[in-house]
Amino acid sequence: MDEAGQDHGLITVDDLAQWPSLDSWARRRPHVVGAGHAVTRRLFLRFGPLQDDVVYEDQVNTLRAILCGGVLTIQETLLRYRRGGVTQAAVRMTGQDFVVRAQRDNQRHLSLHRQWQLDAALLGQSDTVQRATERDFRRGHFLADLFQAPGRGARLRVALSAHGIAAGWRLRKALYWQWPSLAANVRHWQARLKTSRKRQGAPVQG
Repeated sequence: MDEAGQDHGLITVDDLAQWPSLDSWARRRPHVVGAGHAVTRRLFLRFGPLQDDVVYEDQVNTLRAILCGGVLTIQETLLRYRRGGVTQAAVRMTGQDFVVRAQRDNQRHLSLHRQWQLDAALLGQSDTVQRATERDFRRGHFLADLFQAPGRGARLRVALSAHGIAAGWRLRKALYWQWPSLAANVRHWQARLKTSRKRQGAPVQG
């Protein structure tokens, strides 16, 4: 629902019964919404608290539960999810807004990957989780290096020298970082397209 309490359709999530094991999680991570999660106390007793910089606790708890035997999805709608505030979708941003958001989101993803690794190591599953997430984790470190590069020449060198990442993806990210206002406009039009699809009755995905 929106800030005024008006409903805008059903958020579709994956049926977690289709992820009965770590191997299924390794093939594809499920789409979840943390606001609708309930976990048992023993999950935290087994794995301990989250690292201080972890924000995506829904992704952490999903993997933890799968590692411990599985997750169930209740097929009945039990709550209303309010958009707005920190969950507000991307609107028109300035180039500086894009820079700040990109750095923040990348750091959050790197923190998530580190937590996944810590949890998997407790149960001797580090290798499987590392193989499943290696591409995204490598991309996150590439972006961190790109963000820290001191100038255009340095950013270009980072983009050209990185290994194990598709060249087209690297160059696109380098261009976005070179001209963040362009990237902000792209994000704005993507958000408008998503909003238009919602108004036309297309399923809402998260």
